[in-house]
Amino acid sequence: IPLSHPLLRIGILLSSNQPDRAKRWFHAMHPNQHESLCYFLERRGFPQLALEEELFLNTLSMDTIVDLCIRYRMTKVLEHAIEIHGLSSIRKIRMSHRPNDGSSHGPVECVGAFLLSQGKAELVRRLASECARKEETKREAYVLASLYLAVDARDAKRLVQRAVGVQKGKAAVVGSSGVSSTENDHGGGDRSSGVVNWPVGKYVREHAL
Repeated sequence: IPLSHPLLRIGILLSSNQPDRAKRWFHAMHPNQHESLCYFLERRGFPQLALEEELFLNTLSMDTIVDLCIRYRMTKVLEHAIEIHGLSSIRKIRMSHRPNDGSSHGPVECVGAFLLSQGKAELVRRLASECARKEETKREAYVLASLYLAVDARDAKRLVQRAVGVQKGKAAVVGSSGVSSTENDHGGGDRSSGVVNWPVGKYVREHAL
């Protein structure tokens, strides 16, 4: 590596405990090298430097962002990344040791569990509500709502009911605001709470709600 290479300059500045000066050289790195730079910073004890930069949140993979945010408890960075990239990007994360039979929890549920452990209950509630709007993501909504039960049992039950659907012949649960569980969080009519057929949803719908 030539002495003028940005990575060498960054390493020298970090070794002399000058992270602010090192950050000035980040923009000299090609976006294709940001992933490697991120783990270079982690190995030198500065994992937060890359994720503090808006530049990197737009070039790093969500695999890397979520991995570092959870391992180093950078909750605010993770919140910001979700706001920028959305839940769809989190669903694409490759989960280690995840079987293909659908028996394990996916990345959205794992991120939700982490956020709840960091006191971000309102964000988890919003994520659960978003997942409950689509049939293909209602399992995620059910898991997130189940986690949310420890914080607000009444509101969580409403989210669970949206996720698994309303059993025929049963009335919807009405919250303290008078909004039924078949209405969305903004008071509008959410008619997507159809009955789902996956086994856990069917059991919860028939025996728990």
